[in-house]
Order: sequence, then structure tokens, then C-alpha cells
Amino acid sequence: MRRAFTLIEILVAVAVLVAIVLVCGQIFQSASKVASSSEASGDALVEGAAIRRQMTEDLSRLSRDGILGIRSLTVPNNYNQKRFSGSGARPGLINPSLPPSAPIRCDQLVFFVEGSEPSQAFGSNVQYTDMVPKSLGGAAMVRYGHALQFPELRAYTPITPTDPGTPPQPSRTGHDVDYTAHRDANGLMEATPLVPFHHANVAGVFGGPLDTQYTTYYLGSGGSSEGLYEQTEGPEIQGTQPDARQWLLARQLVPLGDDDTQAPDARQKRVYQNDTLAQETVLPFDPRRTGSSSAGFSSRAPVIDYGRIDLAASTLGDIREALLISRSPGSPLYNLARRPWRQGRDDPDGSHNVLDSSITPGAGDQYSLIKSLFAWPRAERTPPGSGRFDQMLTRNVLGTGVSDFKVEWTWDEGVGAFDTYEDQGAGSRRPVRWVGFAADPASPANSGPSRSVYDDPEDGGVIDGGLRAGERPWMGMPSSTDGDGLNPDDPSDADAMRESPQFDRRVTTLGQLAARHAPDPMYLYQDGRATEMPTVSSPALVDWWSSGGDIADPFAHGSAIDEMVSESAFGSGPRVQQYWALFGPNHSWPLLDRDFNGDGLRDPDPSFTPWPTALRFTMTIHDPGGVLEQGKTVQFVVPLPERTKVASK
Repeated sequence: MRRAFTLIEILVAVAVLVAIVLVCGQIFQSASKVASSSEASGDALVEGAAIRRQMTEDLSRLSRDGILGIRSLTVPNNYNQKRFSGSGARPGLINPSLPPSAPIRCDQLVFFVEGSEPSQAFGSNVQYTDMVPKSLGGAAMVRYGHALQFPELRAYTPITPTDPGTPPQPSRTGHDVDYTAHRDANGLMEATPLVPFHHANVAGVFGGPLDTQYTTYYLGSGGSSEGLYEQTEGPEIQGTQPDARQWLLARQLVPLGDDDTQAPDARQKRVYQNDTLAQETVLPFDPRRTGSSSAGFSSRAPVIDYGRIDLAASTLGDIREALLISRSPGSPLYNLARRPWRQGRDDPDGSHNVLDSSITPGAGDQYSLIKSLFAWPRAERTPPGSGRFDQMLTRNVLGTGVSDFKVEWTWDEGVGAFDTYEDQGAGSRRPVRWVGFAADPASPANSGPSRSVYDDPEDGGVIDGGLRAGERPWMGMPSSTDGDGLNPDDPSDADAMRESPQFDRRVTTLGQLAARHAPDPMYLYQDGRATEMPTVSSPALVDWWSSGGDIADPFAHGSAIDEMVSESAFGSGPRVQQYWALFGPNHSWPLLDRDFNGDGLRDPDPSFTPWPTALRFTMTIHDPGGVLEQGKTVQFVVPLPERTKVASK
């Protein structure tokens, strides 16, 4: 007689089978997670590689006739919560996947590139039809940074004619945030609500509703309205930006083109070659002459910042003229002066007054004009409408989920070195070589008997900014301190952006480096040996012209190139930090033409700003599906084109 299975045996078999299924399910789920994570990580790396290729290509065409500027902005992750106005929905963290005290970075980069660039905006060289015009610029301005997203704004719409038998007019109306109203009195975007972490329920300069404008773009060929951007006030919008994991990384390229001799603010400058809409200039306040008896103008509307127009009716020569020449508003042809790098500092003989300070931003110096080029342009993940001018809003998008974007810079050994002479009187001259920047302990500039830049027994070889012996010095927003003089890891400092080791990138400012180790980076090399410059107090070294410019030091200082702006510029509350590093047209001539202090050496030119030799980019990229909770960190270094060796003087 055959024996059958008992009920207990069947139950045991079922239990074993269930256990096997559960284990297999867990294995399959884990494998799926690993596969999804690997796929998301791969997608982020592919996007990072594409961003790197584009940045490398752009920077390989860097124009030495332009400028190079870096702006960094850091806020704590809980900034919006700390500044909550008390009404409406309470804001969340800027990046929900990070701790409340984590620093959030929104950096920007501005420079100019050489080579022909076509405008991608849509003009009207065929009546009543939008199309791509064939307009080329001989150079271009490039901006990198986060974009602003405003899905609340209306789509771009045609103007409906009043007569039903009349074709649609060759003009359109766009709904834009009023960028002009949100720039400060100096034309700068440094203290306005237009930031990637904007929230409407936040009190203060980084929150609240946004003003808008309805902008009519006249595209016709001829007529009294051609090339005008007429604006009427629009309704306020909330403008709240998405959380950082949805931020767009923008690459805004603005071709520069000018084909006539019209005045810089002429109407013809707004319709380039009769078929392409343009903005007269990339500067929000342009000090160039508009005629023989007047100087200075401002564009009617910042249509480039709106994201719908990408052509500026100016050339690199126009940009240089605006930066280097200051003209009297009343007699711009006959009364002009050299525009100083920084007003009140770059004026050793009292002759570099800003003649057009009443019509230029800030003090009217080069530094302020370069600052005014920075802005976060509008861009959208998807166009708000089917019109081609709405399609333009997606053109600037380079990365679709970049929550953190950092830009840092460095100099190679010896940058700024040049040969000159010391006038000893009676026609006698003594050769002098300035070594320039010295970061290598083996450099002749660091071989003097006094000390090395890395000789710091108090902290075991670590200098300000976290630089260790043998490391390349990266400059930018400092990461080793929050700037309040307290321990960044002190739990009693409740509002601090406590940059614990996981956030410390060992980055310093040039000002910190010079102040701590002065005058090591600035050595005089005479008769085959390094000679240390006279020791001065740190404040005088960092800001040498404050002591009358009598310190023999021709190398660029931190106060000439970079600066930190404290939270006081943004009101009270959570800590906000801003860093600027600006490099102007003078990257080759370290000395002025005169010896003002009578020491036999020509005095240093404060506008001497040797450009970086490389830039380092660090960003956090998120996959669209949100599989990578904290995203994927991508970092790469882009070497800049080699500059022409500084000539002897």
C-alpha cells in the first residue's frame, strides 16, 4: 500500500517554498535596486561627461580681449525655513536629501569666446513668419550657472489684429519677470529675489512675490515701432523655484554682432541686419558715447535675461571700450580718462577719476561693470507654448537636475613673473625679476631664510583655507570656515553652515593666502637669489594701496581679484556668503609707467589680474527618476589656454 503525504509534510513543503520565493524576491529586488542605481549613476556620469565636453570646448576658445568672472553664492540648506514669513505654506529644505545645515552652492561663470557664433533666436525676415535668421556674431559671451524657472508665466502669444481681414501682425507679446526691477541700484543681481532657491513665503531680499512685464517684441521690417520692446506692467507671480534636485544648469551663449556705425543705443541695434532681434549691449548700463555731446545709455529691456533673445548688437571692442575708457557725459569725444580697476584704490596720481560715474553702476569702475554681467537667465524644462519664441527657453538648458554647482580657480607656479629694472640714477639700471606666484616649496621664491609658505607648526603644515603641503592651491569660496570666527563644528553656533569634513574641499581665497603668508607669493629675485619684500601688516598687504601704494609689491593681491561679501549685505538671519573672483583686460602689464614712491621701481598696477591657469568644476547631478537620493558628484578640471608670456618692462 502506497503511503501519501501527510498534512504536516505538505505545510512544511509550502513553508519552504514560500521562504524560497521570499528569498528570491529579496534577491531580485536587491538586484533591481543595484541595476537601477547603476543605470542612474551611469546616466549621471554621461550627463556629466556631456557638460564637461561643452565647458572644455567653450573654454578652449577663451578670448583674452574679454574678461573672466566667477561668482559663488552659498546659503544653508534651511535658509527658506529660517526666513519663513509666517503666512502660506511653510518652505521645505532647499535640498531635502541633505542635512539642514548643509551648504548649498549656486556658482556662476562669465567669459567671452572667439569665433563666429550664429544667433538661434527667431526673427522675421519672411513677413509674418517666424524663422531662424542667418545672423552671425564675431565673438560671444558665455554664462554658466543655474537657470530660473517660471512656469506661472504666460506663453508667448501673437498680437491679434483688430481687423479680421488683416494677417497677424509681425510682433509678439511675452510674459517676463521684470529683471530690471529686481536688479539693485548698481545694476547688480547680487541682492535680489532672483536666485535659484527663491521662495515666495520667505521674508527679505531673497523672497516674496515677483514683478512681471508683458513685453511686446516688434519684428517688422520698417515702421515706427520696429526694434522696440514696449512693456506694460503685469501681475505679480509667486515664482517659487523647485527644490535643488530639479534645478537646471544653464549655458547661455550670446553672440556679439554689429554691422553699422549707428549710435550704440540706436533703434537699428535692436533689429540686427533687419531680421534678427537683438539687445543693444550685454551691459545693463553701458557708458559708451551715444553722440558727440552725450554718453551713457541703458537698454530698454533685458531681453537676453528673459531667455527669448540671444544676440547683442555689440562687439568685443565695444566691451573693452566700455571697460577701459571713462568719458565725460557732456563731452565724450574730448574729455576722457582711463577707467580704474577699482575706484578709490587704483588712482596713485589722482588722475583716474570716473568721469561718467553718474551713468554707470556702482563707482563706475571696471570691477563694478564686470559684476553687472552676472545674472541667472530664465530657462524651462519644457516650453510653455508651441511658439518658437517659447522653444527658445529650452535652448539654454545644459543639465536637467544639477543641485550643486561650484567653480574654483588656480594658478600654476610662476604666474605673474616678469623682468624689469631698478633705476639707480645717473642712467644706471639694475635688472630685476619678479618671480610671481609661488606655490611650490622648491621654488626660488620660497628659498629665502625666513620661512616657507607651508611652514606652519601650529597646525601641522596646514595653512588658511585647508591647503596642505604639496597640494595645488585652489581658490574660491572658502570651505574650511563659515567666516564668523567660531569653530564651524561648534554645536552652539546654531545658524552656522557647519562645514564638517565632508563639506571641506580645502579651498581658500587669494586674500586669505596672501594675508597669512605674506609676502611669500610676492618675491623679488635679484642677483640669482630670492629677496623677501619688506614685511608689512596683513591689512596693508591685502589692500596695499590703503597705505598710499608705497609697498614694493607688483603681484596681484586678493583684494584686486577676489572678495568675500558677508551676510550683512543680505540682511539679518541665516548665514549667506558670496564670493567674487574677477579677472579683467589687464593680464599682461604688472607695472604702471611711473615710480610714484621714488624707490627706483615702477609702481605696481592694481588692475593687473593674471588669469587662472585652470578651473575646477564640481556638481551634483540627479537622475530624473530620483533613484540616486543624494545624486552623483562629478568633478573635473579644465585647463585654460596658455597666455602669452608677460613681456619685460
